[in-house]
Amino acid sequence: MSPEGLAAAEKLLEAMDYDELMARVVDGMVVEQRTQVRTMLEQSGEDISPELIEDVTEVMQRHSRNIIMDNLDELRTATAHIYAANMSAEDLERLAVLQADPVMKRFNAAMPAMMQDTLALTMGLMMEAQPAMQSELTEVIARHLESPSN
Repeated sequence: MSPEGLAAAEKLLEAMDYDELMARVVDGMVVEQRTQVRTMLEQSGEDISPELIEDVTEVMQRHSRNIIMDNLDELRTATAHIYAANMSAEDLERLAVLQADPVMKRFNAAMPAMMQDTLALTMGLMMEAQPAMQSELTEVIARHLESPSN
């Protein structure tokens, strides 16, 4: 990656208001994580109190938020390197200019909610498929443990 590409990527992240975007993404991620953890705990078959579910989700939310927000500088730098490695300096410069367009501003404002909705769809599919995956994993592990080579 070129120094020009990295500089252009950094300008793009600044034009995108990367820190604010990440804060909104984290907020959306945490909401979805809370829903998924609550669902997983409720479906565990165990008698789990609502208070325990609340406490567990609060801890997970806090840690998730802190992991990302406490490492935002490193994430921004790494993201700039990823952008620079995958896009030309010219493309990154053009994207930075486009950030001033009102449509891009609206798109960026809507992005966290759109990502949250997409994550909810994806996690819903994963949760739906989890029993079949667990069943197959149980079979694979049992076959492996029964194998004479173990």
